[in-house]
Amino acid sequence: MAFFNDEPITLDQLKSPKLWLGFIAFQLVFGTCMYFWDYKSRSKEFR
Repeated sequence: MAFFNDEPITLDQLKSPKLWLGFIAFQLVFGTCMYFWDYKSRSKEFR
């Protein structure tokens, strides 16, 4: 993996808020998409 070629992730990088903000934002977007996709598929079955 080219991402890890330069150097291993350090504790300072793990503590950086940018990494966690990006991770949380991704989780929110992904979770919202899955929720609405699941909601649409269920609402079709009930009709």
